[in-house]
Amino acid sequence: MKHLTQALIVALVIVPVLLGIYRGTEEMAIATGAIVLALFFANLDKFSRFKGAGIEAELRTAVNEAYAAIEQLKELGLSLSSPIVDELAISGRFLQYIPLKFKLERVAKIVETLEKLGASEAEIEKACSTIYQRVANDHMRGVFHTLLSSNPEKKALFEGLEDG
Repeated sequence: MKHLTQALIVALVIVPVLLGIYRGTEEMAIATGAIVLALFFANLDKFSRFKGAGIEAELRTAVNEAYAAIEQLKELGLSLSSPIVDELAISGRFLQYIPLKFKLERVAKIVETLEKLGASEAEIEKACSTIYQRVANDHMRGVFHTLLSSNPEKKALFEGLEDG
């Protein structure tokens, strides 16, 4: 881009002078306008705000925001892809599973990414509620069965607890 800018600056000086000498001022003005326009577009990334000719734009800010959004989407995509790939890796394999510890680590990474993206606590809780409910339910059932097996003589005490 630097070489293009330098070439356009040289052309901005030489071309209008030559056209002014050989053709006239009208052609010189047209050439100058075209070269100035080319210089503007060649250096478009350096502008943060442009206002003129009925156009107003905040270019650099929009580009930076777009890059930040792309980076966040990439991070979200990676966070969401990992658990899917894990499930695909073990699907169809008899008696294989992903340990709960790794599942919860994946969910924690998803939560972290959602927080960075500005999701509210309620939105994050709703998105992750299934696994949290499953873990809580599994642990409660485990405690229930341990208490029941340790106290078989008090079976009547535990009736109906398993239903919720």
